[in-house]
Amino acid sequence: MAKVVVTARELAAFHEAGHVEAALGCGAHVTSVAVYQEPVHGRTEIVTRGGEDLRRIRAAGYAAEFQLWRAGRLVMEDGLSEEEFTRRALNRASRDFAQFSNESDFIECAIDHAEHSQRFELVEKIAGALLAAGKLDEAALARIAGGSSAVPDDLSELKLAAISLVATLAIGIMWRGWPHSAAEWFGVWAWGSVGTSALMVAGAALWAGCHAVVLNYRIKFEQKGGG
Repeated sequence: MAKVVVTARELAAFHEAGHVEAALGCGAHVTSVAVYQEPVHGRTEIVTRGGEDLRRIRAAGYAAEFQLWRAGRLVMEDGLSEEEFTRRALNRASRDFAQFSNESDFIECAIDHAEHSQRFELVEKIAGALLAAGKLDEAALARIAGGSSAVPDDLSELKLAAISLVATLAIGIMWRGWPHSAAEWFGVWAWGSVGTSALMVAGAALWAGCHAVVLNYRIKFEQKGGG
């Protein structure tokens, strides 16, 4: 497997990809991720609800670097001891320490994520695409993450259509009662469509209000290069 030099742009890409993979796994909204050459650094913009999810997302950049180091892929010209890796990785992750009581708490969370929940194959896919493009937006990340799904898009769409139809008929039956003819089934479907649309509008309004006022806030992750 390819080696990654500590001071290189590749490591910044893996670090940011770690944040992105964790954010996607938590259901957070990743708006963009980028890596830069002069000086080497990365930046990820995420909208999240905070709490334990945010701790995991913040620690995931370090977790990705830890996975590279543990696999022997993270290198320096004169070797890389555990102490030197930790010093350099903590320096790069210094902006990620918020929400942690100390460095030990941060490292423990990062290693737990690396060992139990980080999908490193997805981290590698994101890092590779990020190195090639320099910056990835929400649509590009959705394509990359979607490519790892075992469910084809057309099957997912069929499932959504079936669920929508069942929900529509259930709502119509609650309003109109059980139908006994084709005309009554059409009436059930029509009333169910009205009810479903009303619920969707109400739900969207509620979500938008909570999103704006309480639940979500925007976080920018920035990683320093090198030293």
